[in-house]
Amino acid sequence: MAPIGPQDWQRLSQLYDEALDLADEQRPAWLEALREAGDPMLQRLLQMLEARRAAEDEEFLDALPPTTAPAAGTPQAGTRIGPYRIERPLGSGGMAEVWLARRDDGGPQRAVALKLLHRWRAGPAFAPRFERERDILAGLNHPRIASLFDAGTSAEGWPYLALEFVDGEPITEHADRLRLGLRGRIALFRQVLLAMQHAHAHLVLHRDLKPANILVTGDGWVKLLDFGIAKLLAAEQSQTDDTELTREAGRPLTPRYASPEQILGRPLSTASDVYSLGVVLYELLCGHEPCEPGSTLPGALERAIVEIEPRPASQRVDATVAALRGSEPRALRRALASELDALLGKALAKDPARRYGSVDLLLADVDRWLAGEPVQARAPSAWWRAAKFAGRHRVGVALGSAALAGMVVLTTVALVQAQRARSEAATALAARSFLLDLFRWADPQTNRGRELSARELLDTGRRQAAALQGQAELQLDLLGGIGDVQLFIGDYENAARAQQEVLRLRQRDGDRRGAAIAQLELADNVYRQGGYAEAARLVADAASAAEADDHELQFRIAEQRGWLALHSGQSPAAQAQFEQALVHARVAFGEASLPAIDALRGLLNAVADRGRYEEALALVERARVLVERAPDMTPRDRLGNDYDRVNVLYRWGRFRDAAAAAADSEPRCAEQLGAADETCVLQLQLQLQSMLSMDDRSGLQGRLPALIGVLDRLPAGRRSAEGLIVAVHSLIGAGQVERHPELVERLARQAEAASGERLPRALAERSALVMAELELRRGKADEARRWLSSFALQQPAQAPAPRQQAHAGLVDAWVWRAAGDKVRAEQALLRAYRDYADLLGAEHPQTLSVSLNLADLLRAQGRTAEGLALVDAALPGLRVAWGADSPAFRRAARLQSELRDATGGIAKNAVSTPEFFN
Repeated sequence: MAPIGPQDWQRLSQLYDEALDLADEQRPAWLEALREAGDPMLQRLLQMLEARRAAEDEEFLDALPPTTAPAAGTPQAGTRIGPYRIERPLGSGGMAEVWLARRDDGGPQRAVALKLLHRWRAGPAFAPRFERERDILAGLNHPRIASLFDAGTSAEGWPYLALEFVDGEPITEHADRLRLGLRGRIALFRQVLLAMQHAHAHLVLHRDLKPANILVTGDGWVKLLDFGIAKLLAAEQSQTDDTELTREAGRPLTPRYASPEQILGRPLSTASDVYSLGVVLYELLCGHEPCEPGSTLPGALERAIVEIEPRPASQRVDATVAALRGSEPRALRRALASELDALLGKALAKDPARRYGSVDLLLADVDRWLAGEPVQARAPSAWWRAAKFAGRHRVGVALGSAALAGMVVLTTVALVQAQRARSEAATALAARSFLLDLFRWADPQTNRGRELSARELLDTGRRQAAALQGQAELQLDLLGGIGDVQLFIGDYENAARAQQEVLRLRQRDGDRRGAAIAQLELADNVYRQGGYAEAARLVADAASAAEADDHELQFRIAEQRGWLALHSGQSPAAQAQFEQALVHARVAFGEASLPAIDALRGLLNAVADRGRYEEALALVERARVLVERAPDMTPRDRLGNDYDRVNVLYRWGRFRDAAAAAADSEPRCAEQLGAADETCVLQLQLQLQSMLSMDDRSGLQGRLPALIGVLDRLPAGRRSAEGLIVAVHSLIGAGQVERHPELVERLARQAEAASGERLPRALAERSALVMAELELRRGKADEARRWLSSFALQQPAQAPAPRQQAHAGLVDAWVWRAAGDKVRAEQALLRAYRDYADLLGAEHPQTLSVSLNLADLLRAQGRTAEGLALVDAALPGLRVAWGADSPAFRRAARLQSELRDATGGIAKNAVSTPEFFN
């Protein structure tokens, strides 16, 4: 028979273990199913099963050739093994058999469980496992782990381990026999967690956790057994590598309790034991194993473990299960729902990164449940998830009341159903009443034929929710949800009212954690409106109420502090905050979770802000891998990763690459999210700004209509203001300003802070700079100077944001040059160059672009040699940033040629029009 590879051995090992788990009368039908399926491993499996049958035949054993640890015959009751005399068998596994034994040499007369390696397992592939169990147990000393008393080899060559004899029964059988309720069962399970906490602290993975290895003694104490296939996570050996022992002897496991990564033969970590613990707890609480294969066909169980999400434990309850827990089905379902379902769901996540990161964290949630506190597995909250959903499926400001009513229906029905599941009839009735009242308000007949806008309908709902009496939880749910939707459609002021009401209610009820979350949500809103100092105060207040081990809350605090630090130009502090946020997100939600990816996205922005663009691109790629791994990510999350790449390339100054990356992603974004989606619009804006830098007029003319077409559909406030700035700036670059005077008028009002919107100062500054450039291009230097008057260019204490300060210096130089004052123009250019160099670095394309403007000014002053030196130094970097065929680079190359000719004494016609480089 031809040799087979490692994957086939893995498959064969799983089939062999599955066959041994079947009763003798079930095995023939199972094998026949394999035969009908044409399984290529069938013949080898039959040979292995036959070999096992023969190996259990005493006469055949006597005929076997000697092993590396020979022993004559098979041990019988009364046989002496070393200093122990065996009395009766306690059990047998794939590697060893266990006997009740007592010392027979005058030593302590205590009963021990004597573990003997199977004779046919005593070769080089399995004897080391026996030795490893001895070494592992020798290093573990915990009252909930069966102790190792002695180890050795008998005179006949039998390797043995003398273990603590545990007179007990499997944890599930013990709990059922005593009809323990949920609290009693979880208290028992807590002892298991303490034992595994000790094992993991000593770098030991158990790898075979199941009820048969978790016994409970008559006095109610748990004892953890059988570290026969445990694995050491030695510091010098990566947990991702198979040992030679594993490669030779295969991966033993009990499929029903094995983690998906064990089934797949992937690298193991402590998360694998967490999964097995989750299976045990699931069975302990609802009487069933979590995986439902739905078929007896070979491999169905493995596929279920790897692919099928288990049903919540609360949905597996029947009368028999409830009776064994001293309860009624309805009451048991209610007790399991929400908190325990969430805890089990996190422990049983298919992706190890989404499980509890350690037994410590699982234990912490178990302790919270026992103390009557909310478990962290419930985080993120339902409304936080709803907010993220709304962010991924934005309906836009133009959402009509009919569409909104549909969304309100779904939200309210979900609330009603959730409350009904808890048998809270009064709350369900209140939710229904709220919904009907909202429909009445949406009815045009009630409003004299006028259809309410989305904002009006949501604000009506907010007022109704605030007026609810005696339904605190429903009131909080409704206010929180309405505030989230208002925030996502850009209705910041009304969203703030809903958030402030939630905060007031949380503080009234003494809910410190809930109040802290409400403060953070309000801080996010205030930040979006430019109230950075107020946002920082709210975050600080929330932080004062956060427990150090509340990783969800600590994630939110660190993330918001990161964005606040980034806004204020404190990039190192922002990076440190985002790194902390990433650590907390991984613990609370898992590595490949949306919060962890959000923290990573903040981190890459902070790194890019520090000029470490290659590192930022590496973080973009790292986020992409996590997005692809995470099972619950949407097209928005994947396209958000595309945007991050474009953003880093743009900030790096690689404008050609940024524009190309945006063009590549744009069709997918428009198709999957819609052209007016925030992600698509932000990416389009970066594409236009890249084209502006390259002076790509035809590209601007081709893409501008896409932005102008969605301007009125952008959320009011910051997003709308940013879109307007880029649109008008692009119109200037494309030479099409006169086609859209209404946009210029809107921008002028925005620059004067007369638009009626509360906008961050930086947006008003950017608007004023674009207006100054527009007037300059029109030949109105005085008007350009007026728009620049808001910039305190000579007073650093009152200076605007660094990036606006640098850009203002450049525009200021253009204005002085247009006015004929070359001395002041040079001073302004030198100041702008220093600002850009300090901000971005001397080799950044934006800084090099300023040096081109200076070179052109030097040419006009007859200082051609100085100008040529600047152009020669700038062109290599600009070739990469702009591309050699871009209009901006061709103009720069022409400037270089003219300076070179002039320096060489070649007469040229004087250039009357200055060269402006963005």
